[in-house]
Amino acid sequence: MTSRPMPSRPVTRLVIVGAGAIGGAVAAMLVEAGVDVTVVARGAHADAIEHGGLVLAEPTRVVTVPVPVVRRVADLVIDGSTMVALAVKSQDTTPVLDELVRVAPAETPSPASRTAW
Repeated sequence: MTSRPMPSRPVTRLVIVGAGAIGGAVAAMLVEAGVDVTVVARGAHADAIEHGGLVLAEPTRVVTVPVPVVRRVADLVIDGSTMVALAVKSQDTTPVLDELVRVAPAETPSPASRTAW
């Protein structure tokens, strides 16, 4: 695996592609902590997030947080201060990365190695 240099600018925004059980829970917790988060979701799920926020259900509480949502990776505005995390099923990874490489500058921090794209 190739190591990546640290971002030239501090990461100030996180995009989570896939707002299902894992991505949605992580996004909701980060929004609660004050992180600037945008999620990518599809169809009725995107509509529900847009109109009612993300619902995080834990054993001792249920919380709803507002979070910006886009329906396609191509709709994202990404710069060097944006980190992108994937929370999609494995069969969706390659198509998402194909879209992401078209909109994300090379210096975009990501948990995935850019050489794999």
